Amino acid sequence: MGATGAGPFENDDALDFLDELEDSEHDVRRKRVESALDRVVRASGYIEAPTMSQAVAAAVVVAAC
Repeated sequence: MGATGAGPFENDDALDFLDELEDSEHDVRRKRVESALDRVVRASGYIEAPTMSQAVAAAVVVAAC
């Protein structure tokens, strides 16, 4: 059963994104966060929920830093 909720880390896509960050080498983490945010900022149309969930998780990670 998947995780769903209103919080920034209460869905499977955001949790998967965090797992990927945790498993990444230190120098790759920043690139992953920037990439997640960039996909949304540069989107010209509809943004799918998984992409937005990852971007929201990335934004929270930036804010926490």
